[in-house]
Amino acid sequence: MNNIYKSLWKTKLGYTMNNNARGYIYLILVVLIWGSAYPVVKILENYISPIYVALLRSLIGGLIIFIIWRKMIFGIKETIAGILNNALFLIFLNLGIMYSKNPSLAAVLVYTQPIFVVILSKIYLKLKITLIQYIGIIIGFVGIFLTNISSIGFSIGLIFSLLSGISWALGTVYFVKNLHDRDIIGLNSYMSLISAPFISIFIPLSNYFIISLKSLLLILYTTAIIQAAAWLLWFYAVRALGPVKSSAIVMLTPAVSFIFTIYLIKVLPSLLQIIGSAIVLIGSIMSQSSYRKRA
Repeated sequence: MNNIYKSLWKTKLGYTMNNNARGYIYLILVVLIWGSAYPVVKILENYISPIYVALLRSLIGGLIIFIIWRKMIFGIKETIAGILNNALFLIFLNLGIMYSKNPSLAAVLVYTQPIFVVILSKIYLKLKITLIQYIGIIIGFVGIFLTNISSIGFSIGLIFSLLSGISWALGTVYFVKNLHDRDIIGLNSYMSLISAPFISIFIPLSNYFIISLKSLLLILYTTAIIQAAAWLLWFYAVRALGPVKSSAIVMLTPAVSFIFTIYLIKVLPSLLQIIGSAIVLIGSIMSQSSYRKRA
């Protein structure tokens, strides 16, 4: 059992291995929603800036989760986790999508998170890296290199996307070390809401907001479905199937993102982009193999 992802979901609710079918349904919905997120946000950023997208996702998504769960966990450590896991993650993510010609490539680099979790866990959590994980890290970085050169030079959008994955990894390791015993949903509502004032500081860097029926519908989908509903579905999927199986299946998200990107914005990946993306995901999956604590 992967200690990182097992620790991440040790809440007072726990999780069961009953209701497997329901868990798989939840995961399918999560992968479809999160896979659609990248091209949808790309379209939305024609109307509102990536900073506003991050702000609205944090504010409205956090409010929806709080209204449903009616509980909030807050404090200094919780605030730091919110900045890493939500604020910086969303800022880098949305900038990555904006500056990437193909938003599905942004999805691939965001999902390098397991690779960086392994590296950071060795440093901060004193976990021993297995041979398979070392190989996964090497394969992952080879894929990152190929994905970047496939974009004719190192794209600033892909760099932002990679920073998003690194921020997510930092937040994951910080959470495991400091907050693993908290109510995860109550904590998530606070992390989302506390991120809003931090994100608002960056509005002057990218400030445009066009109101139309299309932009409002896209905002509704992005905040209520992508940010709130999909996250709650993910939590219940983990309760049903366990964190390791769920984490492995959700790695299909970038592949699904390629399909949605082709359908929604008519952008086709090159052969090198497909190969590089596949190599990145293989490395990420290998990096999620079991950890062993240092003796």
